Amino acid sequence: MLCNEIPLILRDSRPYAVCTFAGCWIYLGLAELEVDTIYNVLLSTGFILMARLVTFKFDIRLPH
Repeated sequence: MLCNEIPLILRDSRPYAVCTFAGCWIYLGLAELEVDTIYNVLLSTGFILMARLVTFKFDIRLPH
């Protein structure tokens, strides 16, 4: 904003927010099933990490 440029994360069409959004839903679903908090956090964070790695490895991008 200070340099009058759009941030890279908004210019890039990689699915950062989609992976995080899905991970949050996994967290909420596991919380509803009353899974222990530490396992809930580990599973949902692990999903987000793996989803991001898969999108990076296979160069998956969202349509413009």
